[in-house]
Order: sequence, then structure tokens, then C-alpha cells
Amino acid sequence: MQQEAGMTFKDNWEKSLTQYNLADPVIRKMLKIAYPNKHVNHYEIIAGGCANINIKADLLGLESPIIIRVYLRDPKAAYKEQKIGQLLSAKVPLPQIYQIHDTSGYTFAVAEFLPGTTLRDLLLNDKKIDIATIMFKVGETLAHIADTKFASSGFFNEHLEITEPITQDGMIAF
Repeated sequence: MQQEAGMTFKDNWEKSLTQYNLADPVIRKMLKIAYPNKHVNHYEIIAGGCANINIKADLLGLESPIIIRVYLRDPKAAYKEQKIGQLLSAKVPLPQIYQIHDTSGYTFAVAEFLPGTTLRDLLLNDKKIDIATIMFKVGETLAHIADTKFASSGFFNEHLEITEPITQDGMIAF
């Protein structure tokens, strides 16, 4: 499958054609808040993503890199992601969110770095891939996630409480 210029999977979500930058002092301040006694060896903004800035950072004294995830669209999403991760951690491999902080007008999470290739990048890559095996694994993962039940369908708040039930009209609008 070849990547088309400007191809998106989520209309009006992806920021793939837009560059977002955080000033070096802001990134270093975030790292200092998260790890006040650690020296920053190196950090880099990871390209891609839909709605956030992800920064991979290597800190002296940590065994593996971390991710600083800066929430651009919905700061409460940090708390939702943390709660969902805790809920699903025994079912699917997810990066652990260690901390959540606010500074310089941004909400950011400190998360475990898991090496790998995103499904999006894998599907858009023009290498030969075994799509049947990949989609089987995706289906298997989605089945594990679907095992988690809630009292009703709808949109979560930061505590995973349904605050906006889904109606047929609402689903069509979404």
C-alpha cells in the first residue's frame, strides 16, 4: 500500500501536515517537573500523531527512555488515557502513564516508552506486509478491549464516567 500525499485515517483529527513545536525551555521545564533530579541526555519530538505532541526523552539514571505526551486538544484526555490504561493493562499491552502535570499552559503525561511501529505507519508503508496476520492481531486486541463493559454507552469524562450518552442521532453526528 503506498502512502498518498495528505492521506488521513481520521478526518479533521490528524495533525500530520501541521508542525507543532514547543520551545526548548518548555520541554526542559516539563522534564524537570517530572524528574527534578535527573539530567536530560537527549530528547526528540516524535513525528505524526493525531492530536498531541509526543517527545521521547533519555534521562541519565533511567534504564529506558520515557515519553512526554503534551495534550493540545483536550487536556482531560490525559486522565482518560491513564484510567483506560489501568483498566486494560491486564488485557492488552499499553504504555503505563506514570505522572500527569500542568505547566506553561499545557497538560502533559509522562509515559513508558514502548518501541515499535504504529499500525498507521505499518499500513502506509510500501513494504510487503502480511495484512491478514496483522488484521487478525488487531481483531484479537479489539476483542480483549470489548470484554470491558460499562453500564451504558457514551462519552467519558476524566474519571471514566459516562457524561454524554450515545443516541442514534448523536452517533451519526459523531
